[in-house]
Amino acid sequence: MGSQRKNKGKTKQEKRWLARMQATAGRRVQSVQAEAATKKEASKEVYVSPSMRILAGFLAQSSMETVYQAVSKQAALGSPTASMILGTMLREGIGVGVDYAEAARCFQLGVDKDLDEAYGCLGSLYGEGLGVPLDLEKAHALLAEGAKR
Repeated sequence: MGSQRKNKGKTKQEKRWLARMQATAGRRVQSVQAEAATKKEASKEVYVSPSMRILAGFLAQSSMETVYQAVSKQAALGSPTASMILGTMLREGIGVGVDYAEAARCFQLGVDKDLDEAYGCLGSLYGEGLGVPLDLEKAHALLAEGAKR
């Protein structure tokens, strides 16, 4: 019953996005914990980045506006993960209006911080000319770099 209240008022697209982001956050925490365990650091506290803590905490909220505000704040503080999440929200229009130019800026921050998935996201925008000039060569280079990672 609690999950029904949390999802009340959300569109199907927002619900699907929310489920994907919750799964991504969960996998990230698990991978950090597994990495710590393989380094025989299981007894130490596992570090989880502030952006992942914010994401995990706010994704369960009923308001996508709250998620957007929290992720925007972390992105403004320089979190590449938050920039990627914000870029995805802007590209898909989840919780906010679609803004391809701002999404491209967010993905570029991810590329600048060498975040693997940022290459594919930014490359797809260049390939379609969404928010950035259509540039198939740049799109190909970004997508190829992302595929190597």
